[in-house]
Amino acid sequence: MSAESTSGLTVPSPDIERAQAITAELSKRGWGTLARAAGFLAGHGLTPEAAEGPDTDPLAMTLVVIAGDNGLPPELSRHRDADYTAHAFSELTSGSTILSDALRDAHCSLKAVDVAIDHDVWGDERVSRAAAPIDHEDALSEEDFKRALGIGRRIADQLIDAGTRVLAATTLGRGDSTIAATLMGIFTRTEPVAVAGAPYAIGDDAWCHKVDVIRNAMFRVRGDLTRPHEVLRRAGSPSAAVLTGLIAQAASRRTPILIDAALPAVAAYCADRLAPGAAQWVLPTQAPTEPAEELALRIISAQPLVDMGIRYGMGAGALATVPVLRQASRLL
Repeated sequence: MSAESTSGLTVPSPDIERAQAITAELSKRGWGTLARAAGFLAGHGLTPEAAEGPDTDPLAMTLVVIAGDNGLPPELSRHRDADYTAHAFSELTSGSTILSDALRDAHCSLKAVDVAIDHDVWGDERVSRAAAPIDHEDALSEEDFKRALGIGRRIADQLIDAGTRVLAATTLGRGDSTIAATLMGIFTRTEPVAVAGAPYAIGDDAWCHKVDVIRNAMFRVRGDLTRPHEVLRRAGSPSAAVLTGLIAQAASRRTPILIDAALPAVAAYCADRLAPGAAQWVLPTQAPTEPAEELALRIISAQPLVDMGIRYGMGAGALATVPVLRQASRLL
């Protein structure tokens, strides 16, 4: 299956010349990071005059959080409770986290989607109950993979049709960094120990298990290196596939996507492989904190906007940069 038959999308190019011209002009006037932010906004059609009416927010934004549990051994997840994803998702949707204040301050809507949390529920946006263990099984069946891509595309369409002009996209799930590391290890043929990241956050034992999972998954799908859709299906996750579909669809509709973590960065890379040009509509809002994230951003030539050292997840880094984008918008 070719990338074209997988995505079926044509992605337009942003106005790179305009972006560069505005960035250069504002840089001469000493606006620093705001100059590049303003250039991105202008090149991607996010100027005040492009908004539909004087009362329309030119940066009308929705944060999309794709939640799901990954197929990983228990030894790799000991630092988090088994119901971590379900609990964090419940807190997020109930408005009882600090992100609720950040969303309000950023004038940003929230779309939280349970695509594969490990519990007995079903709905139009569910892909499966968790994912299969990628070290010895395919993460998704072919049917579930197509469903996941379709869900992501449908979410993008619904939000854009409702007036969203900027999407911030992220994931929520135990082991997301392992999925990101596995995918980029496969795509770039990077050694597991190099792409796994530092062990300080999870401990030496869990890190060793993480390396084993990455190595086994890389070996298992070694024959699919030239087929990105198969790598994503077999060694990814429902969340990664949904987010890939969302990014590709948003890009095809000229809607920028803000990202701020490892798995979203890898999903942007995958979207660009399946729908060439999608990465041009992605803006990393934070400097990478994981090797897989750094690899993905370097390959798609996506330069982070700022470096605040935010590792909290769930879009916190993207929300923290919204004031920068709004100030940059005033320069246009």
